Amino acid sequence: MISLELFLDTIPHATGKTLNAAQLQAVAAPAHTPLFIVAGPGTGKTAVLTLRILRLIFVDSIPPHAILATTFTRRAAHELRSRLISWGSAILRSLHGSSHDSPDLPAQLAQIELSHVQLGTLDSFCEQFLRACRLPGEHPSQLADPFLASTLLLRAFTSGRLHRNPLLRDYLQSLRGFSGSSTTTELRDVIQSVSDRLRHDLVDRQQLLSVGSGDFDRSVGSAGAVGSVDLGNSGHSAVTHSAVPASTDSSCASPLQLLLRILQHYDEALSRRLLCDFPALEKAVLARLQSTAAPPPAVPFRMILIDEYQDTNLLQEQIFFQLARMTHAVITVVGDDDQSLYRFRGATVDLFKDFPQRHFRALGVHPARIFLSENYRSTAAIIQFVNQFVSLDSRFQPVRTAGKPPLGLPRRRPTDAPVLGLFRDTPEQLAESLARFLHAVIHGRGITVHGRTIRPGGSAGTAAGDCALLCSSPLEYTRGPRPRQRLPLLLRMALEHSQPGIPIFNPRGRNLSQVPTVRLLGGLLLQCLDPTATFQQQLKGLSPQTSATLTLWRTTSTTALTTQPHLQPLATFTDYYGRRDPGRSGHVWPVSVPCIELLYALIHWLPELHDSPTGQLWFEVFTRQLHATEQLSRFRGRILTDPSNPALSAKSILDLLRHFLLPIAEDSIPIDESLIESLPRDQVNVLSIHQSKGLEFPLVIVDVGSDLQHPRPGNAFRRFPNGPATPHRLEDLLRPHSPLGTVSRNGTNRAFDDLYRQYFVAFSRPRDVLVLAGLNAARPGGPVPNVACGWDRTGRCHWQKIPWCEI
Repeated sequence: MISLELFLDTIPHATGKTLNAAQLQAVAAPAHTPLFIVAGPGTGKTAVLTLRILRLIFVDSIPPHAILATTFTRRAAHELRSRLISWGSAILRSLHGSSHDSPDLPAQLAQIELSHVQLGTLDSFCEQFLRACRLPGEHPSQLADPFLASTLLLRAFTSGRLHRNPLLRDYLQSLRGFSGSSTTTELRDVIQSVSDRLRHDLVDRQQLLSVGSGDFDRSVGSAGAVGSVDLGNSGHSAVTHSAVPASTDSSCASPLQLLLRILQHYDEALSRRLLCDFPALEKAVLARLQSTAAPPPAVPFRMILIDEYQDTNLLQEQIFFQLARMTHAVITVVGDDDQSLYRFRGATVDLFKDFPQRHFRALGVHPARIFLSENYRSTAAIIQFVNQFVSLDSRFQPVRTAGKPPLGLPRRRPTDAPVLGLFRDTPEQLAESLARFLHAVIHGRGITVHGRTIRPGGSAGTAAGDCALLCSSPLEYTRGPRPRQRLPLLLRMALEHSQPGIPIFNPRGRNLSQVPTVRLLGGLLLQCLDPTATFQQQLKGLSPQTSATLTLWRTTSTTALTTQPHLQPLATFTDYYGRRDPGRSGHVWPVSVPCIELLYALIHWLPELHDSPTGQLWFEVFTRQLHATEQLSRFRGRILTDPSNPALSAKSILDLLRHFLLPIAEDSIPIDESLIESLPRDQVNVLSIHQSKGLEFPLVIVDVGSDLQHPRPGNAFRRFPNGPATPHRLEDLLRPHSPLGTVSRNGTNRAFDDLYRQYFVAFSRPRDVLVLAGLNAARPGGPVPNVACGWDRTGRCHWQKIPWCEI
């Protein structure tokens, strides 16, 4: 359509983007060349992906609908699409206004529809693919809401009281790997991980079962054993769906048989409802692609571009390779093995590191390798610190992509802040000091370090939303029988008491059932559904903690209704609703009422549930769990009030209490923060390091040891691993029965590798200021070995000279 030279000349004027040598190499590479782009943090990978796609359209005349681009999250897809449309439109305008030799060019440009690029997450593509390629008379499964899938799995676990089987609980506890006992919800999460990993790694369940539970159990204790590696396409058959345990008696079955039986019941429960979870959806797509009876894609792809490839699993890789075989599409992958964080979701970082060899074995072509290393996000001080950190452990270097250069330093300013360190003796002292620091930065004139004033954001100042605290876990309390306050909660309280107060955004870290707004809404629902607690008392198996939560909900709503005059109309509403009284002469209460109508009626009086991002998340939990109840219950989430059949009416209420409100009261419902398109600007963000992936902030505080007062075995996994964590145990147990083969690197080493990657991501998030925060016991030279503070896996601390300025 246009020459490459004209396209490249147009980029700076249309987009304001000037490409460095590596970026230019990636954009200008011939369309027929597969690319392996290793992109460090802040090196402009989104810009390169965008311009690569636009080059394919404008220079190589590839129709937009013949380009598939997948991202890891919906937020990343939105960002890529937004940039594609804005930059593409600017280039179109520039080309329309420039002189050119082709009289047909204006007509060709007018036909370009940039929005037709197939862009989104892999799961969204899989849904569309199955709908487009369904066979005659076929009804493809719909993707189950995660709330519903989680509830079905919990039901399969508790069916037949399997969750009380001591052998099974011990077995799941050994897979989890944490000291101390686990709750049923935590063990459910282990089962979910096994379920996902069986599909992600294309595990042969029949072969897995044939090893015998004894060998399988013994392998838990020896997780991490060294073995041979075959990461190629071995021709191993795909997963067998219905490996049915030989024994049907729970008292005779092995823990492995019980575990597979739970998963079979879970799969059957989804299938009966014509539903599937994410891994099953992807596996169905791979099966359809490999089937000779499947119709080819409606529009053969010519280009496949995959972002965040370091977090890909074997199942997803095979989908991409099979698509490329069928359509002869050229693959481009972008990622960074140092930023691979999602092993716990089935990601296999080896697939990225070995992509050139795997691509050649699968498709017969060697991809071109390109390194993006010039960091345009962070200051020179931060980049130097990150480079130093990622290179300090010599045993980590062999698992990094060969030939990777250090991050470059394009930004050098004499006013840049140094990396800072804030360490105190106790978590309370640490929280108070951090609160004073944040208050000075946000509402004051900043702080002075070595004669230099530090205030991110420049002359515009620093908003609360410019600041983030990154933690291994954002939870505000420790788990266990005696929960202890953690830094996120202590910092919340310290900031709330500052003048003026500064709010914190940390929905995933809070105990959902104890959030005041959730307590109030839960109590109001109880007052309307079961005002005298008659049905609540009929629920069996409630833990003391759950019973106390329900009582607290009732107390919260009663107090609010009796002490807040503006809620008097709400008090009248709940009174009438609880008595099933329409409140109007001549009207009769309906026999059947959808509970969703009650839920929406209540939030009319609770504006915080629809006026703030956090409140919207809380309300989303209620609506999605109610939707799951509608799918699970024979009453379809309805409230029956039939005087002629009071027993049936009572069952409808019991059903709502059991399936709708109890999971929320038990804190077994995950928070889906992807529903928020942007983080609030008026609140300090508290995120797990995993949550921060793909984000950046002017000021980042990394918690490198607020829980590390003593070197306890229970905190080893987040500072200095003493063994494999859950993902590594599952890899060791399942990969021998996968085409991936046995892992060559033992589980403890992989735990160290992942910890280095985790803090590499955390330290590379800030633009202007990086602060390391923790207890003095965890600092370099302290009594607590801590990878985040310069220790390598041999037990040596490399930071005898501390690489930050103390504040």
